[in-house]
Amino acid sequence: MSKVDNTANSGASADSMATEYLRATMKVNGSLFDSTETLAHIAAFADSRSAERYSVLSGVLMRAVAAVPPTVVLPPIIGGAVSLNLLTASVGASGGGKGTADKCAAEAVRFKVGGRRNVPPLPLLPIGTGEGINRTYATARKQSGRAVITWHTDTALFGCRDIASLAALTARQGATLVPELLKAFMGEELGFANADAERRVILPMHSYRLCLSAGVQPANGGVLIDDQAQRDGVPQRFIWTPVRPGIARTRRAADAAPVDPLTVPVPDFGTDPFALPDDDGEAFDPAARPLVPLDVAESIRQTIIDADAEKDLDPFGRCGDPLAGHRLLTQLNVAAALAILHNRTDVDAEHWEIAERLIEVSSKVADAVAVASGTAAEDDAMRQGHLDGTRQAAADDSRHETGVRALADQLDRFLTGRGWTAHSDLRRSVSPSRRRFFDDTVTLLLDSKRIDMREHQNDKGQKGIQYMAMKSGARPYVG
Repeated sequence: MSKVDNTANSGASADSMATEYLRATMKVNGSLFDSTETLAHIAAFADSRSAERYSVLSGVLMRAVAAVPPTVVLPPIIGGAVSLNLLTASVGASGGGKGTADKCAAEAVRFKVGGRRNVPPLPLLPIGTGEGINRTYATARKQSGRAVITWHTDTALFGCRDIASLAALTARQGATLVPELLKAFMGEELGFANADAERRVILPMHSYRLCLSAGVQPANGGVLIDDQAQRDGVPQRFIWTPVRPGIARTRRAADAAPVDPLTVPVPDFGTDPFALPDDDGEAFDPAARPLVPLDVAESIRQTIIDADAEKDLDPFGRCGDPLAGHRLLTQLNVAAALAILHNRTDVDAEHWEIAERLIEVSSKVADAVAVASGTAAEDDAMRQGHLDGTRQAAADDSRHETGVRALADQLDRFLTGRGWTAHSDLRRSVSPSRRRFFDDTVTLLLDSKRIDMREHQNDKGQKGIQYMAMKSGARPYVG
């Protein structure tokens, strides 16, 4: 078998294992849809449209967040208040069902204010450049030598049907889209202090509600999960969902009775979600509106505080899992969205537990995308500690195998065309972060006869090990 065949088979094996772990996690956590009547309805509605439950639920949660004003925030547990803005990624092959889930989520639940007024449905706006996001909400014009801001809305749902579009936008020189989305997740100021007054549109903190739904193909998700994205904490800020259940469902009859949408009242936060800009727009001052923090259970607060305290021993806040805080924050965002969906103004332990189970599924979807995209997360694991020991060990094995296979190709390329190469020189060719795979990788290359090994004694009588690449046919060649 050729080197190409070996590489393809190893990639397929890792992809298959990651998919199996995801399927098992989805099955283990599937009972969450029995937790409440509202979640049971969403599951039934999704089934009635042949849509995937997890993906539909993420879309409903996104719209639940969009139904409340941007001034409704998470309390300042660590630092300041944080936005409820949600970023979601629906993962599926072309034609796999991403659009089906999105459309189903838009119809599954209708939100009402005070039991009388429907929250108007929001269109899914195509995402553009980072500079264009803020102008969705407001525009500026020059008047008497200064920039006058005119607001159009304070809430928007953005969509990216194909992740290739997002990749193309971020590939442009000076692209700011991903950094702006990361700021939007926190509810921070959006915009740039541009010299041109008509382009100087800066949205104050917590003055806007932004939610994003991205469609991701499993093998094409690098822009959200590659090494740079991992360092920036991008994957942990997204809710990742599959577009198929991973098991055979009971086939629904074509004449089966439809499931009607569920009407859900929006919780009363003491602020009117319809208080959007006045007709002239200029009189609207979103920064003047007071923030309304959600009540969060003490046990949840303590969990977040304890996770942050683990960084205290290092002056730079470094720890074994630097992105754990992002995951917990996303979990709290999901728990808050669940509270709103259930007409609550507080986040309790039940919301937190359901959110934790959704994040478990999300983490496994992201792992599968990482493997399929050839960029498996090695140092910053997407999710830790919530599955039992057996499944966690299996996930570690999958990541380790992915790292070994990738390093094997690197070492093979390094040795090709060289003569006998010393063990120390070969090891130094590997970056420090990947050296933990070195010994297993060398063993794999020797067992598969991709390299040869010999003992060597130099002029000083010192003995050492040398390696050399082997030509096809598994015969050492003379350099």
